[in-house]
Amino acid sequence: MKENSQAIRPVVEGPIREQLASLVTKLLQGGSIDLKRWVAGVDLTADRAGLLVAHDLETACDMVKASDEASAALPHRDRIKELTTFSVDPKYFALRRKLGISIDA
Repeated sequence: MKENSQAIRPVVEGPIREQLASLVTKLLQGGSIDLKRWVAGVDLTADRAGLLVAHDLETACDMVKASDEASAALPHRDRIKELTTFSVDPKYFALRRKLGISIDA
C-alpha cells in the first residue's frame, strides 16, 4: 500500500489526492465497487479516445460493433449513442484542439 502511495504522489496533487485517499480508505473499510459501472466507463472512454484520434464517427461506430457485446457492460446501441453525442459536443472539439489534431475551418 505504501509503495502505491509513493508511486502516485508525484502525479496526483492537492484535492484530487485527498479525494483518492478518501475513496481508497472507504474501499479498504469494506466499501463496495460497482464494477459494471466502472467497466462501462472504461468502454465509453476507450470509444471516445478512438474517435478523438480517428476523427471518423463511422469507423469508431464500426469498431464498437466489431467488439464482443457479451463482454461489454453496455449494449452496442448505448455505446454508439454516447459516441454520437460526444462527436458533436464542444468538449470533443476542444480536446482535439488541445491535442493539436483539430482541423481548422
